[in-house]
Amino acid sequence: MGCRRRSREHELSYSRWSTLSLTFGISIAVFSGAAGTTLLASAKPGSPLSIVAGILGALAVVLTAVDAKFSSTAKAEAHRRAFAGFSSLRTDYDDLATMGARSTEEARGKLEHLNTRKSQLEKDSPPTEQYARKKRRKDEASLDERDFSVLEPPAQLPSR
Repeated sequence: MGCRRRSREHELSYSRWSTLSLTFGISIAVFSGAAGTTLLASAKPGSPLSIVAGILGALAVVLTAVDAKFSSTAKAEAHRRAFAGFSSLRTDYDDLATMGARSTEEARGKLEHLNTRKSQLEKDSPPTEQYARKKRRKDEASLDERDFSVLEPPAQLPSR
């Protein structure tokens, strides 16, 4: 049903956006703190320390604006919710496949309910980024290319 793939893509997107959000947040805090401390430490306007304080303050403002433009925290949270939703949905599809419904009608009703949930989740979820789709495909391809024969027991040699 594609839930596993969508879940993985949202997981990758969440990871990237949360890292970006954390990087922006820490950088803004460090630059703002350094600018304030430097400004307090410099007694004379125009001194080298006050110029450094101005540069750090301006850098903090620019990073704040960039973070606001990208909405990295909000995007990270949206992808986290989508990841959780698709993971849960995937589990529910798996449960339906293995539970052995008592009747065809019951199974059909549950499948319709899951498909409705999936459609709503697709509408409510942000689109995944191209890099997440490429990374997921690359991960799947490398898994397909692995040699799992080492996990098989060796063939028994005939005894003499």
